[in-house]
Amino acid sequence: MSERTRVPRLGVLVTLTLLTCSPQSYAATSAGTAYKRFAALARHGLSVPFAASYVLSYGDGTGPLRFIVWSEPEIPNKTQGDFVYQTQLHRGTFRFLRTHGTDYECVQATVKATWRCVGPYVPDSNDQIMQVESYRLPMFVGEQIVSDGFAQPLRLFYRVVHGQRLWCLSLDDGAVWCLARSGQFVYSQDPPANGQSNRMEAVSLSLSYSRQIFVLPTKPQPLKEGGPPAICDGSVYCPSPGPEP
Repeated sequence: MSERTRVPRLGVLVTLTLLTCSPQSYAATSAGTAYKRFAALARHGLSVPFAASYVLSYGDGTGPLRFIVWSEPEIPNKTQGDFVYQTQLHRGTFRFLRTHGTDYECVQATVKATWRCVGPYVPDSNDQIMQVESYRLPMFVGEQIVSDGFAQPLRLFYRVVHGQRLWCLSLDDGAVWCLARSGQFVYSQDPPANGQSNRMEAVSLSLSYSRQIFVLPTKPQPLKEGGPPAICDGSVYCPSPGPEP
């Protein structure tokens, strides 16, 4: 069995086959040297800019979710890095931007339509906070690895990729998270439930991009009491890797 993924090699995107048969694994603890090295790799992945395209495949047969994330490095001890999340919304495009630490929602209804943006966007409920976190899921996973908030036991193992290796972590519930050699989160598999399991993988990864993507495509309408609602306001669900609220 194999899956397809892309990882950067000498600055060039190379399509590789991810071999999943008989991976070598070993037990690890969050205090052990091996896990500290794994966390250091994830920390490095958060410290450099990257752009990645992901596919989230659902075990129940629901059509996959395809999305792109552009990520700026976090500012240590100050704030999370800026990011952009983009996916298809009906016949158009939905884009969530965090630029200069401020959040905005933007929608282009069709390819030829003008963009509409609202913001600054400030989540005012736990569901909205989690929705925003789901937009930055690759960085969120890296932060969880760095913060060492896992129950035991843990297992670390490698998945061979045409002579190269992805370094992977198996959690106590059977979930799997894998990092590219450059430290970015590129693969996950949920614990099986009723014989089904969701899987998310990066189909492309680049460590350079134009920062033009962080520029708002149009002037945003302000969000205030009595003003226009947020685009993803409950009546409109903007697709994300997280659960639907």
